[in-house]
Amino acid sequence: MDILTTQRPDHIIKWQGVSQVVKALWFVSNCNEKGEWKVTSGRVEYAVELAKYIQLSIYTHRTLCENYISRYAPKLVVNLPDEKQPPLSDFHFYLAFENSLCEDYITEKFWKILEGPDLVIPIVMGGLRMEEYENVAPPNSYIHVKNFTSPKHLTEHLHYVVSNEKAFNYYLEEK
Repeated sequence: MDILTTQRPDHIIKWQGVSQVVKALWFVSNCNEKGEWKVTSGRVEYAVELAKYIQLSIYTHRTLCENYISRYAPKLVVNLPDEKQPPLSDFHFYLAFENSLCEDYITEKFWKILEGPDLVIPIVMGGLRMEEYENVAPPNSYIHVKNFTSPKHLTEHLHYVVSNEKAFNYYLEEK
């Protein structure tokens, strides 16, 4: 597989050619379905559905999350922090999913991915309206789940992005 590179002021974009496998990463710390910090966004269920179509690596430091996710998808591997975490650069996408869909709040994980040096495209679930991201984030710097009718529909787009250099770089232009 050829690796083409394009120079940019702060970093190098590496296009690794057509990829048959879409790789995404998700660090999740709260999967609580009850109590004060209840997760109401539906993010676990959405991620589990995504994992049917892409290679999703999940990391959590809580056994509660591991048990909760395993209920929905017994075959989906959830990694605990004592396991070696691969570098972010091994992935195409990062799930920046909110606990709850709150007005005027965007998770700090989104900003860390967006501002970090790794060439990973954030997939976001959050906000009450998509305009909340559109008003503050650089254009074309993320993929919002609300633009797709289902996780399967989203994965069709993700497969297109990783198989097309122009589409992949489209999301990284503002990074």
